[in-house]
Amino acid sequence: SSLPAGTSVYVAALRTRPSGDFDVADLARAYDSQTVTGADLSGTSLPYTLVTPSNAIAYVWAYADTDGDGVLNETGEPVASYQRSGRVATGMTNTAGLDMAMAIVTE
Repeated sequence: SSLPAGTSVYVAALRTRPSGDFDVADLARAYDSQTVTGADLSGTSLPYTLVTPSNAIAYVWAYADTDGDGVLNETGEPVASYQRSGRVATGMTNTAGLDMAMAIVTE
């Protein structure tokens, strides 16, 4: 609810653990991703659904692109991961409750 107007939030199940900044277009290599913009960003929580293969490792992260430049994980922009690394073993059944809290990247 405190994100600037024009912000897009991207939630992704990545194949590898991210490091450094990267382009939104790179999310095409993720198992799955979801983009949320505009009025859908109102409130304090954002439900998401991602599809991954079974018996795999996915890295679940969320990125806010507050300046609209299409570059994610930049210093000064909010990010979140499931637990510390984002690492999730997908198993054979659906998983729910992978809550994440966004915080500003400071380095």
